[in-house]
Amino acid sequence: MARMAAEYARLSPTPRDFDAVAGQMSGMWAAEPNWSDAQLGAVRFSVWIVDGYHEELIKREHTEHLAAAIPAPA
Repeated sequence: MARMAAEYARLSPTPRDFDAVAGQMSGMWAAEPNWSDAQLGAVRFSVWIVDGYHEELIKREHTEHLAAAIPAPA
């Protein structure tokens, strides 16, 4: 978090707002659904599973798991 705060301060047009942004992100993560593999397997429409090349908060294996759990549309 310290590195993220430093990068935010250096790059953001609102460099002093990191604590507010981090609080909002934490709230979002706590409120986001925790879907089971069965629920993901019931998805019947096209989706994109997108991950940043240098993502630090979401592990690549999580992204790959989502992609494998959601079937290709028929």
